[in-house]
Amino acid sequence: MLFEDLAAVLAEEIDESGEESSIPTSISMAAGEAVVKAGEQGKFMYVVQSGELEIHQKNEWLETVGPNGIVGEMALVDGSLRSATVIARTEAALVPISKRRFQLLVRRYPDFAS
Repeated sequence: MLFEDLAAVLAEEIDESGEESSIPTSISMAAGEAVVKAGEQGKFMYVVQSGELEIHQKNEWLETVGPNGIVGEMALVDGSLRSATVIARTEAALVPISKRRFQLLVRRYPDFAS
């Protein structure tokens, strides 16, 4: 699934609203840059297009996420504050997914939510 389907959902979002979304379809992160920080409000989840991200909780490394991996989904879905900090381990390209985009993905691809 992922990047071709994400492009289709982004196109659907534009079609439904009648105007282009102000949310970028891809963002670049430099190595060492924080993608999300613990304690922040979760407005986006991110799909890793390229590069690697590290997830840290209370200064402890939890895991590394690579291409097609997803980070930040819990805070987006349940509205809680972020529980972990995610840092770009390498230069990375990410696709930001808003709650609206997530709902479109789940409607079209129910397995995306599992």
